[in-house]
Amino acid sequence: ISWTPSSSQTGSKYVKVEAVDSKGGKTSQSFYITVSAAGGTVAGSSDNSCDVNGDGSITSEDIRMIVEGRGSDNLNLDVNGDGAVTLLDSRACAIQMQ
Repeated sequence: ISWTPSSSQTGSKYVKVEAVDSKGGKTSQSFYITVSAAGGTVAGSSDNSCDVNGDGSITSEDIRMIVEGRGSDNLNLDVNGDGAVTLLDSRACAIQMQ
């Protein structure tokens, strides 16, 4: 599997890979990857998109803010960049929490 992200695909991305064999057996694995822009910074965003309150670290407060913002159009809370604030955003950040 390979993927070369474009400059518009930065942020935390949810990936699910499923493999099926010729006998009908299957398995899957899900994970998040974080895509950074070339040069290490993303124009118009912080270095850490999960730090939604801007205090310099990812904490339960950031996760709470994302969960409470579900369904909103607040792009600061849409850390996976899919255009919607959902539990996937909070999940992506929870695995990065210090």
